[in-house]
Amino acid sequence: MQAYQQQLGLLAQAQQAQQDALTEQAAWRRRVNGLKEQSLDTDILDERARAMMNMADRNDIVIPYDRHDPLF
Repeated sequence: MQAYQQQLGLLAQAQQAQQDALTEQAAWRRRVNGLKEQSLDTDILDERARAMMNMADRNDIVIPYDRHDPLF
């Protein structure tokens, strides 16, 4: 009976691990699907890339502000 209970515990752990893996796989699938060419918005991609590289386009209007100042 003890061995059976241990096996049931191991089965529950394995089922939980499988569910966690499926949840993580679904999250990665959503991320990868968001990277496909037809789902990318070029304006958002350009804005995000420039923000991450801390660069501005020649035609951008840049308004400096302090980190503690409200933006609006």
